[in-house]
Amino acid sequence: MWTGACAAHVEETWTKRFARCAPRARGHDSRVVFVSHAWPALTVPLRLQEAGPRADPVELEERLEELWRKRTPPDVVEYGLVIQRWAQQGDADHATSLLHRMRATTAPDVRSFNAALHACAKASEGAQALSLLDELLRSRLAPTEVTFNSVLHSCARCGDVARAQHLLQEMSQRRLSPDAISYNSAISACAKANDARTARELLHQMPRALVDLVSFNSALYASIRAGELHSAEELWWELKTQHLRPDVMTYSSMISGYAKVRGCDRAEELWRSMRESRVRPNVVTYNALLDARVNDQLAQAEELLGEMKQEEAETSGVPKFGL
Repeated sequence: MWTGACAAHVEETWTKRFARCAPRARGHDSRVVFVSHAWPALTVPLRLQEAGPRADPVELEERLEELWRKRTPPDVVEYGLVIQRWAQQGDADHATSLLHRMRATTAPDVRSFNAALHACAKASEGAQALSLLDELLRSRLAPTEVTFNSVLHSCARCGDVARAQHLLQEMSQRRLSPDAISYNSAISACAKANDARTARELLHQMPRALVDLVSFNSALYASIRAGELHSAEELWWELKTQHLRPDVMTYSSMISGYAKVRGCDRAEELWRSMRESRVRPNVVTYNALLDARVNDQLAQAEELLGEMKQEEAETSGVPKFGL
């Protein structure tokens, strides 16, 4: 869910970057003249057009090789496009390798780093993302919110809570404002690490204007994973006081939580509320409800077995039962 939002931020950044090249194209510059259909609103440098508007990164990188052989090395915009295409595919190794190759002819800019960081985030390469961030800072480039959000996304996938908290602090120190994506990624890292307490702390540290349903869903899921159903119930009622409408993820997490403690009645109640609210269930919801019903039947079977054993102890001549 975060990934799509992060991708949108990166795409917007690149779109603005390339849009500035368009006026120069009219003045006989060697840059942008048409929009790629493979990456909406992303313009393609003129010297890479021979590969086609829908060319994959392999074809585009071959075109870069041709430019090298002609002794007309690619510029930062051309490198940036190919790195972005590798990022789309979540290929962190190719994106990072190409970023480092840029140094032979031109210094990578922050947008090039952001694209490579996005690739690391999609590939769950947390260590590689942190290494790139260190490299960016050593280059004396000014990181942006997009930079930190990509690294935070990597932390979320790896469950690195301590690093995520440190990154939020560093953003503030650099006078960058963590947004909903920043906080939600940090909360997701807590869910991955079963750290429900820190997830709730981060949720309540968020500026009220930034808190959304994703924030609550992530914190609620962290509580469910940690087996803290009471905390999850508190978050359930809290999100309602915020006038947020539970979605399929909210319901699925709560039903799953009740299934774990054999709270079938409450799970069934939530199921009916979900249907009345016209929230469409998914496979996770159905599986959670099935677990609740199976566990409830198991509880009834165990209760019956206990009664049978007690009857055996009190009454002679009754056949023995055992597991």
